[in-house]
Amino acid sequence: MATTTLSPAAELFTVLGTIADDESSIKKVLRYTKNLVARRQQVSKEKQELIDNLRESFHELKLYREGKIKFLSQAEFEAELERDENIY
Repeated sequence: MATTTLSPAAELFTVLGTIADDESSIKKVLRYTKNLVARRQQVSKEKQELIDNLRESFHELKLYREGKIKFLSQAEFEAELERDENIY
């Protein structure tokens, strides 16, 4: 007798079918699934923000090396931070 291995998705639907008539269990699974999706989307958003920030930083570094922009000195940077702190 051959055994059939279900894909994870098929197995999930099979298991969900066993609790389909239990509204409380379905609500718990739904709540968990929504939370899982929300966390995954947040991680994707944070990864994209990191990639965008790195891309911008590398672009600025390229402009600096080409002499098109100048970076602030440490003293200028600290003074700018102090001004920003005083705004808030």
